[in-house]
Amino acid sequence: MTTDLSEANADGGVEVATLGDPERADADGGGPRTPVLGGDPRVVSVTLDAGETIPEHEHPGTRVLFLVRSGTASVTVAGSERTLDAGSVARFDGGDGVAVEAETDCAALVVLSEAEEEN
Repeated sequence: MTTDLSEANADGGVEVATLGDPERADADGGGPRTPVLGGDPRVVSVTLDAGETIPEHEHPGTRVLFLVRSGTASVTVAGSERTLDAGSVARFDGGDGVAVEAETDCAALVVLSEAEEEN
């Protein structure tokens, strides 16, 4: 996946980043977890080979969107496992433990936004 951060800009209050073809995940030097846009929300491109995992971890203080662009991934949040195919999206509290396993080669976007404080 190609992430061309040179195209990221703030012209007119709009930031733009270009993602390449999810089938060409590492062809141009992008790694398995490549920042796409910083700030809030933060956007990260994730590519995994079939069988590859991201161990359980947390993102305290955030809400997370996990959007599968290609392939299939198993996402376990707070002990509940879901299988996500291309085009599927999961939303969850980043403070809950999350683990990911690629069932097939897959590419995903992860969007992390600051959680609103509860009153």
